[in-house]
Amino acid sequence: MFKKVMWMISVLIVIIISIFVAFKVKSSFIKQPSLSELKSINCRVEYRFKDQDKYNKKYCNVENLSDLEKNSQLILKVCVIGDGDPVAYSLRRKCKIINVIKGDIKDEIIYIYEPSYIWATKYCSEQGYLAMENDKEYIVFLKGIENSEHASKKELSDGYTFTNPAFSKYSLGTKATLVQNDYTDKKIYYNEVSSLPVFFNEQKYVDLYNEILSEIEKSY
Repeated sequence: MFKKVMWMISVLIVIIISIFVAFKVKSSFIKQPSLSELKSINCRVEYRFKDQDKYNKKYCNVENLSDLEKNSQLILKVCVIGDGDPVAYSLRRKCKIINVIKGDIKDEIIYIYEPSYIWATKYCSEQGYLAMENDKEYIVFLKGIENSEHASKKELSDGYTFTNPAFSKYSLGTKATLVQNDYTDKKIYYNEVSSLPVFFNEQKYVDLYNEILSEIEKSY
């Protein structure tokens, strides 16, 4: 009888502990904000800057507009629709094609994977990339997703990525500026950079971006 009572008490304790752990785990989840909510939250920006030369090897070296044109499968003018969905450490953005500048595409809608994402209450950026704004028009330089036919998820088998994320998205009239911040101290907040097309850690990249923007405005 004693053993039975002790067994029942042990089972009860295990059940209580399991309920407590489940409650704590559930309460630890933070609702992920949408892209349009980031300004009101003014969340922290987590960013990673790689050496630009090494970064160029992963994508393509960009020294002028011709480099982008030569290495891009598509050059489009698009309008962004909605906040997008998080997919594989990126944001999958739905865009309406307004004009095809280069490439063969008959779709009216295209999906672009942006190299940034929202994690808990932080906005995570690669190489200073900042997400496109909803309902805004952009000139974008794109390439297909490598090995997309082997993707395990359908949403990874379509769409496009940027030819070189730091230099492949332009809103006419919107220049890049150097963000005055100590890049060893990760304390940049979203509202400090949200109005920029991209933020750089060196002035020479700001100058290059703006030179390409000027060429685009003349050519397109």
